[in-house]
Amino acid sequence: MKPMTSAVLRRFGFRNVSLGNLLVVGAATFACGLLAPDTAVPLTLMTMAVYGLSRSMQFTSLVTLAFADVSADKMSNANTLFNTLFQLAMGLGVAAGALALHGGDAAKPHAADFSLAFMPTAALILISLGGYWRLRPDAGEPSSTR
Repeated sequence: MKPMTSAVLRRFGFRNVSLGNLLVVGAATFACGLLAPDTAVPLTLMTMAVYGLSRSMQFTSLVTLAFADVSADKMSNANTLFNTLFQLAMGLGVAAGALALHGGDAAKPHAADFSLAFMPTAALILISLGGYWRLRPDAGEPSSTR
């Protein structure tokens, strides 16, 4: 996905790609919750591929966009801050996933069912659409020409 990401971002813009791709990430996350042991292997593989590719696109566009307006002399500090906040966000995501898993266990005790944990996770992903919606249409443009 990485080689294709730059061309897609240049062609359609960070805002449009981020908004559209985030819908795909949310839908793919929800679809992961629908997978079951008896799901056909090709369908499972396709779901996981879409999930992985769309998350890769989202992470790449997010990281690029985060540094689009940072001058070279502030890049080191910006990188430190970004990585700290990114790790915090990942930790909060893991905590939210654990809570969703615990909630699923409460709904279906002893089922070891991860499927219910994917539904609130997909909802959290889609909540971030608001942040991307507020981006300027030309957001990240200087970065996409590099």
